[in-house]
Amino acid sequence: MHQKIKVGIGFATGRKTFRRVLRSYIYSWEESGLVDNKNVLLNVFVAYDLTYNKTVKNDYVNIHPELAENLESINFIGSVEIKQEIDYLVKKMCWIMQKQKRSLARVMRANGTL
Repeated sequence: MHQKIKVGIGFATGRKTFRRVLRSYIYSWEESGLVDNKNVLLNVFVAYDLTYNKTVKNDYVNIHPELAENLESINFIGSVEIKQEIDYLVKKMCWIMQKQKRSLARVMRANGTL
C-alpha cells in the first residue's frame, strides 16, 4: 500500500484574473501527470483581498466544477474567514488560559503556596 502525499498549494491574490491563473496551474498539473497520481492529493488555499482591485468574492470562488474535480480540496480565505478564525483562536486561547490557571491553583494549593 502506498502512502498518500497531501500537498498544500497557497495563493495570495487580489486580482480579477485569478481564476485564469488557477486554471493554468491545474492544466499544468494535469499535463505533468500530478492530477492522475492517486497517491498525491492536491489541496489549494486561496487568500483573497476584495479591496486590492475592487473585486468581488465571485472573482475568486467561482471555480469551474471540472477544474475543482482535479483537487482534493479548495479553500477560500477572505476577510470574513480571517475574522472568524481570529475569534475562534481567541476563544480557544482564553479557554486554555483558564484551564492552566485552574491547574496552577491546584498545584499551589497542594504545595501550600496558595
